[in-house]
Amino acid sequence: MGAAPPSDALTTELRSAEASGLAEICARAERAAGLPECLLLAISSRETGCRDVVGDHGHGRGYFQIDDRYHRGWLARHGASAPGLTPPPVEAAAYAAVIVESNLAYGRVHGVRAAQLTRFALSAYNAGPLGALRGYRAGDSDLETTGHDYGADVLARVAAFRRIRRPLLAPGTRDPAVVELKTLLRDWYESVGRPVPRFTPGPVLGPATLEALREFQRSAGLEQDGIAGPLTWAALTDAT
Repeated sequence: MGAAPPSDALTTELRSAEASGLAEICARAERAAGLPECLLLAISSRETGCRDVVGDHGHGRGYFQIDDRYHRGWLARHGASAPGLTPPPVEAAAYAAVIVESNLAYGRVHGVRAAQLTRFALSAYNAGPLGALRGYRAGDSDLETTGHDYGADVLARVAAFRRIRRPLLAPGTRDPAVVELKTLLRDWYESVGRPVPRFTPGPVLGPATLEALREFQRSAGLEQDGIAGPLTWAALTDAT
């Protein structure tokens, strides 16, 4: 596996992605496609440092650098075919997931070993399926990727993001981070001059915490799903 950038740089990227909503968008697209957690976020990190930009001499568009030489039709349907434009982040994340899924299927059909499939699919995201397959058959699917390390580097970023991110907390979750969530919710209630709910002690996201979380989400203009995801964590941190 390759070496990811320093953890402080990735922490800065992650907090920016949480604040912009990108982390939440990636998490939803990953769950919908059944992809590993943080995989799309790590692709965006490698491609643009989690920024919504035009790159690669104008060919790469948006957070996931969807290339207008190979995906012009999709970009046109999403209002990003003209120079300097980027596609909507939600649709771009879903499309990046489709590309990864297609690469996984291609690898399976062509005999890529299960243990190497994810790295192969990431290599193919950069070098194309044929380029990744040539590299794989020569001993390393990254051989034809930019820097000869694309798949390994993205996987290293996945591992790093998993270490430094705040976890997704759903109703009933038992996790040490629930204690931090309760602290932030208490601070928010105090900051707005409202009575603090009586949370059950411990690391479980129980009914009182769930009700308080939904109330905060309502006040912040977020979806009131009772799930502490990246966007909710970022909003709570900013509000306290």
